[in-house]
Amino acid sequence: SYVTKIEYSSSHVTIAYISEGETKTIKAKKALITVPLGVLKNEDIIFSPSLPIWKSSAVESLGFGV
Repeated sequence: SYVTKIEYSSSHVTIAYISEGETKTIKAKKALITVPLGVLKNEDIIFSPSLPIWKSSAVESLGFGV
């Protein structure tokens, strides 16, 4: 399974993911998201609304490795 989209608001989070070729969703009050830096840099996960500029700028400025 892999996450494709994260929709968030002040009241809940909806996470869309692909499992066995099918798109499924989970809805929760909150979610803790941890993904590799490369996934964020490649924008493999769609955030809705988009991440704030300061967060996306921080992701872009980080490098890989030591």
